[in-house]
Amino acid sequence: MRDHVVVIANPAARLVGDVVPLEELGGCLREAQLEFEVRVTAQAGEGERLAREAVAAGARRVVAAGGDGTINEVLQGLAGTETELAIVPLGTGNVIARSVGLAETDLRGACRVAAGECVKRVDLGLMGGRYFAATAGAGLDAAVALHLDPWWKQRVGKVAFLGEFLRSVLMEDLHVYRLQLDDQTVEGP
Repeated sequence: MRDHVVVIANPAARLVGDVVPLEELGGCLREAQLEFEVRVTAQAGEGERLAREAVAAGARRVVAAGGDGTINEVLQGLAGTETELAIVPLGTGNVIARSVGLAETDLRGACRVAAGECVKRVDLGLMGGRYFAATAGAGLDAAVALHLDPWWKQRVGKVAFLGEFLRSVLMEDLHVYRLQLDDQTVEGP
């Protein structure tokens, strides 16, 4: 069972479906000599549950095929376990994938990395009870992510973030935040 690999794919990720059909993703992973089973998310939050199930079933690796949101969900289910996370970047921003050196335009390369044995331990942050791997946000960037219209994001990609940023700057009230760093507290807008 040690060779058990689970691919968690998000069909709502920007590049899944029309640009990269699941069959093509599977073909690239098989081409990279990876034996796997696929689990497809059907709603937000399901990536975490599927990742926990993969861990419970003894998976040695979970491949998150989607964007930063998919990776974040899967990460919640893997944090604190020995199960490895691999990434095939198929989202809009792909910030996490870029931060670990994966080219978001090289599907075959990402599949080769996902099938390989190049494992690196990474530190995880914890904010608001959730783990994060690359960045965490509060304030304006969090408001943009929260209010971003998925329909626009799917159609115009990264430009949708700019539109929501402008809307947020012009329409949102300033928020006051408190940041606790060990024995120091910083508070302000």
